[in-house]
Order: sequence, then structure tokens, then C-alpha cells
Amino acid sequence: MAPKQARALNVEQNSTEQPSSVQISGEGMERAASNAGVYFLAQILSWAVTILGVSIIPRRLGEVSIGQLAVSGVVVSAVANCLMLGIESFLIAEIAVNRKDTPRILGATLGLRAVMIVPMAACSCLILALIHASPTLWSLGLITIAVYALMYLSEPMRAVLTAWEDARAVALMDIVSISAPILAIPFLHYGNVIVVICTLFVVIGLFGYRVITVNKAIRVDLRVDHELWRRIVRGGLPFLVNDVLAQGYLLSGTLVLRYFAGNAAVGETAQAGKIFGSCLFIPSVLATAYVPGLARMAQSLNGQFHLARRRLVSFTMIVGLPMAAALFLVAEPLCRLLYGGRMFLSTPLILKIYAINLIPVYLNTILYRALAAEGQSGRWTRFLCFTVAINAGSCVALIPLMGRLMNNPGAGIPAASLVAESITLIAALAILRIGIFSDGQAPRLVRALAAVGIMVAVMMVCGGMFFPITALLGAVAFGLACRLLHVVAPEDSVRIRTAITQKFRRKAAILRLAD
Repeated sequence: MAPKQARALNVEQNSTEQPSSVQISGEGMERAASNAGVYFLAQILSWAVTILGVSIIPRRLGEVSIGQLAVSGVVVSAVANCLMLGIESFLIAEIAVNRKDTPRILGATLGLRAVMIVPMAACSCLILALIHASPTLWSLGLITIAVYALMYLSEPMRAVLTAWEDARAVALMDIVSISAPILAIPFLHYGNVIVVICTLFVVIGLFGYRVITVNKAIRVDLRVDHELWRRIVRGGLPFLVNDVLAQGYLLSGTLVLRYFAGNAAVGETAQAGKIFGSCLFIPSVLATAYVPGLARMAQSLNGQFHLARRRLVSFTMIVGLPMAAALFLVAEPLCRLLYGGRMFLSTPLILKIYAINLIPVYLNTILYRALAAEGQSGRWTRFLCFTVAINAGSCVALIPLMGRLMNNPGAGIPAASLVAESITLIAALAILRIGIFSDGQAPRLVRALAAVGIMVAVMMVCGGMFFPITALLGAVAFGLACRLLHVVAPEDSVRIRTAITQKFRRKAAILRLAD
């Protein structure tokens, strides 16, 4: 962040620390909409980088080496994310409302995180010992522990920039972060360990960049503040519980699959999971861009918050439908393009099941982040407990079943997730009384389904073409159908155009004032 930008940030802060009702519903949401555009662009670039990584690295390393990377990564990340204490989500909501207290909260968070590095490393080593990790797994695990130790100190600064709504800095850092495996491609002859070594170097660079960027606006230091530590832990407790459950969700499936089918099956499933994960940018972008505004709205405009949440849920479903349909249709040609016809042969079916699961995951993600913005993330814990229990039981049943019926035990992972996510979504919508078809959204959803049908028809007719061309034609058909069928309301189009225009005008005015 340049000095002018730092001063501009202070100018923006003066106008947003205590927002009025007009500011929350007008300028605040316009800023969120324009930030969403930045995040969408960054995520599209990240998607391209991810596809490049999942096509080259697996071909060079093979199923077993990729499986080892996945197992070590899941074990360490499960422990590390649980011991992160759910602080980032708490920081974003807290600093978005009270920016003046940022230096004190950030300093205390960094001090607390420094203390948690030792138990994180010890617990990770314990799990690696319990699963009888091979020397290769130990090497991968120890380097991954070093990566997460740095992330413990780096991620709170990303949370601060997110709360400040500095979309460009956050997006740039996310692109650099996801590009780490690409740096390993020239050195893959050293084996899978080079992937985590390159990740470590990227995390070191990101840590330095974040310190410099945040330090231009506030002083970055580590503080020992036991009173504030207790407040941070209490504030992050609902998020911590959810993180523990979410990591249990991932860890249980991976270890059950490794037990029944070995590292190769884990590697094939992990590749499908990476492609599926790259499609989750839509709820991630919407949540990242709108959480600060929703958090402020929840403080003073409760009725508007619930209305915005219902519309956001419906809009998420509308956007998710074409993504799910397209991913299902391109699963097989995409995997052939990425891995050829001799490796990762089980991945296409796994990816198709993941595609069906896309809508429940989208909606559950948005529901959780909306509740977090409202300060009621604890309510989501009961749903997540339900999800984890169903998923664990389904993994034990479906992984061996898929192995017997389809000779594809890895397909049991997305199948179990689909069962768990769908049941949780139905229960959540019913208990929270969020109607997807309320507020006049039903006709809009019907038109969206019609547009998806047109897209699917075009893609099936053009199925003999090179699949990226087929996907592009399908996207164009969906866009034209949305326009003809008025899937996007005129007022929404006007709002988006107005938000972009006013963002540039406001930034120009801020820079003139800063000068």
C-alpha cells in the first residue's frame, strides 16, 4: 500500500467507522459490489492457475505421490486449522465494525498465535505417528508444519485487509498463494517434497508482503494481553467449533479412504477435490466481499439484513445451477485433457458426483457466512455437527460399497458429502425459515432453470468439439438466455453499473483529497 493509498484509507475510514443507515444500504453495499468484481476476477485467474497445477504436477508425480501429498496436507491442516481458534472470522467482523481498535486487536492476535505454534506442531507429529507415516510422509508433514507456523502469523493480517475492504491487496495475495505449486514444476524430478518446499518459500514472501502492507497504515507488533486474549478466544469460539468440525469432516473421509484403498485412491480423489474446490470461488467471493457490509448492516438494520440474506441465498442458487451442470458435462473430457487416458482413471466419476454436490455446498457456505456476519455463527454449529456425523457414517458405508459396485472407492467421498450436505441444507433452511422461493424469487429461479436447460442443450449438441469450445459456447448460450429471459432483474443491473461507476468516482475524489 503506497503512502497515498494509506492516507486514502484513513479518509475512507472516517466515513465508514460509524455508518449511518443511508451509508450502510447505499455506499457500503456499492463498495461491496465493486469489491466482488475484483474478487471474481482474482478467482478466475486463480482458477486458471489451479487447472494448470492439477494437470502438470499429477502427470509427473503419479497417483501414489499425489496421495501422499494429500494425506500429509490433510493431517497437518486439520490440526492447524483447529488450533487457529477461529480468529480470522472474528477479526473480520470485529474490525469491520470498529477499525480504530485494529492495532491492539491485531497485536494481541499475533501474540496468541505465536504461542499456539508449539501445540500445533506437537499434535501434528502425534497424528503422523499414530497413522504410521512413512519417511516420505514425515518429510512432507514437517515442512507443512513450517508452512502453517508462518500462516499462523500471516493470516490475521489478511483478515485485517479483508475487513478494511482492500480488495486489490487481498486478491493479489490470494493469487500469489495459490500459484505456489506452479513454482515446483521445473523441479518435480526431486519428488513430491519439492511442492511443499516451494509452498514454504511463497508463504515466507507473503508474510513479508503482508507485514509491509499493513504496517504502512498501522504498527504491526506482537502483544501479550491476557484480557484481550480471553476476549479473542471467546469471540472465536463459535468459529473454532465449526473449524474443528469441518476439519474432522475432511480428515475422517481421507483416513477412511486410505484405510480401505491406499494412497493411490486418495490421490485420485484429491485431484477431483481440487477441481471441485476451484469451483467454490462463487460463494467464497460473495461472502468475502459482502461480510463486512453485512456485519455493519446486522448492527443497525436487522430487517434489511434478513431480506438481503434471503436474496443472496436465492442468487447463489441461480449462479450455482449452471456451474453444477457445466462441471458434470465436462468432467470426462476435462480429466482426459488433464491426465491423458492412462492415469487417474477413477477421477471423472468422482468429479461428476462432486458436481451434483455443488449446489448444497454453495448454499451451506453462504448460510454460514451470513450467520457469522450477524454474530450468530454458533447457530450453525448444530448443523455442522449433524453434517459431520452423517458424513463420517456415510464414508464408512459408501467407500467400500463404491469399491465393490463400481471399482471406485474414491467415489464414496463425494457421495457421502452429497448425502450429508443435502440433509443439512434442508434442515437449515427449515429451521432458519429461509425460503429460496420467497420475496418473488420463484419466477426468477424458474427462468434460471430454463436458461440452464438451454445451456445444457447447446453443450450436448456441440459435444463432439474440443471441450473448452463446448464450455465456452454453453456459457455464451446461458448468458444470452439469461438476458432474454430476464433472469437478472433490471434494478440489479442498474445497481451493478452504478456501483462500478461510483467506485471510480469515489476513488478519484479520495486521491484528490489525499493530495
